[in-house]
Amino acid sequence: METIIKETRDYSIFDFSECNRPISNANLLAIKLSIQKIGYSIGHPVTVRPYNNRFVVIDGQHRIKACEDLNIPVPYVVENKSKREGEEAMVMLNNAQAVWTTDQWISHYAIRGFKNYITLVDFKYRFNVGGTANLLALTTNHTQNKKFIKEGTIGFIPNGINNIKIALAIKERAINLGAFDRNICLAIAGTSSKINEKDLDKLIQNAISIKKCGTKDQYIELFQYIINKNKKADKVILIEKY
Repeated sequence: METIIKETRDYSIFDFSECNRPISNANLLAIKLSIQKIGYSIGHPVTVRPYNNRFVVIDGQHRIKACEDLNIPVPYVVENKSKREGEEAMVMLNNAQAVWTTDQWISHYAIRGFKNYITLVDFKYRFNVGGTANLLALTTNHTQNKKFIKEGTIGFIPNGINNIKIALAIKERAINLGAFDRNICLAIAGTSSKINEKDLDKLIQNAISIKKCGTKDQYIELFQYIINKNKKADKVILIEKY
């Protein structure tokens, strides 16, 4: 059975259930900021159940309040009454989500109020590091990104924000590099926590020497060469690859 998504600006038709989480002002503000930046796709409706000519909210109370505050329509889906129909709808949703892009997954969870995903949206619009793949390489555990993104459990590495700042500084100076890609972002993330601030500053100041490499490890080797240039033998460092 087809899942029908409706829209309304009549916010009074919705009743919150006692089972709903209390409205969090911090989450509400974050969702509103996310909507203002990326919009509210109709593909992320709230879920409701009919009751006494109104609708009880099953999932999405923060989104309803955010839409009301921003005076935009609320997309909603009326939960199917039968178990079989509900299961069919879930299969359809799962099939649709199976082909979602990374950006669509991030948008999906940001709109639903997941804090780390809201942060990723914020980063994407604040910092031009060359796209979502680069941003994820700098700030998250890249080895498990796809699985964690789809599950809504993405987490940040401790020095993620600092990695963004380093990448922007290198990007500004590396005029011979060409397009900023995921490999150099992975190399930055893998190097920043393993060298001291003096060596890091040397790498940034000499970023003009960075040229296009084919792999993350090649970038790390180049970083190591730049950092060790003109150092005495007992001061040379080796950057462990990962």
